[in-house]
Amino acid sequence: MRSARTVALSAAFPMFPQRNQPIGTPVIQSPCNRVCTLDPASGICLGCGRSLSEITRWTQMSEAEREGLMAALDRRLQARRPATA
Repeated sequence: MRSARTVALSAAFPMFPQRNQPIGTPVIQSPCNRVCTLDPASGICLGCGRSLSEITRWTQMSEAEREGLMAALDRRLQARRPATA
């Protein structure tokens, strides 16, 4: 049986597959690499490069939106890395 806490977490984090999801439904690949630390100055996750808004909207985005965001993430993370001499 699912506890109230489990139900609340499932609602708060919709990125996890739902139990009633049809078998064979592709799972959305997320850029999350479990570093999950937001930079206070930019609001960007230091692990994946997404903003909190982008993280929470991930499962509601269209495939085209996710592809566009994935392309932008590499540029964001590269811009954050210090230049090497």
